[in-house]
Amino acid sequence: MTTCIAMANAGGGSDNVTVVAVQVDAVQRTGGEAGVSVTRKVEALKRIRLFSLCDTHELVKVLNIVHVRSYEPGNVIIAEDTVGDDFFILVSGKVEVLRKGQLLITLSPGAPFGETALLERAKRSATIRALEPTTAMLIHGHDFYAMLEQEPAMAVKLLRGFVLAMHQRLRTTSAELIEARGALAALSQEILAPPR
Repeated sequence: MTTCIAMANAGGGSDNVTVVAVQVDAVQRTGGEAGVSVTRKVEALKRIRLFSLCDTHELVKVLNIVHVRSYEPGNVIIAEDTVGDDFFILVSGKVEVLRKGQLLITLSPGAPFGETALLERAKRSATIRALEPTTAMLIHGHDFYAMLEQEPAMAVKLLRGFVLAMHQRLRTTSAELIEARGALAALSQEILAPPR
């Protein structure tokens, strides 16, 4: 207490100084919000190509529309062929991506999913299911667009980030297709080759 009073007087206090100390106990929150710090959320956003051009101040604005959700193993986060406009970023845990019941890929912390729903409310192309206790950040499409209407400069950055993300995904897919085509051609030659 005396330290606080001394600091107030050193700062130019010319009247009586009163110090009140308040202790705030931890507040239990629902929905998975507890335990995920602002710093951790900002760091997760920075790793997403969509937000890569935003500065920290802008990312904090994004956090105003972020919700944190927790999922148990086996919980379906996104169901194939359903319509939705929610975008997710995996904070912890692991999820699997399934299409028509077939495993496509597993995703680890930092991975975004469902981002194309921010562009259009189309049917989801895959099912996302938690493989272990999982925490994800969620952004509703209507909140996202409301924020962009208020922040036009930020909207331009996010649009550029989105184009970069789609470009990177297209390049990756193209490389995988070329590799698969080469493997198929080699297999065809091996099958059609005359016996020795």
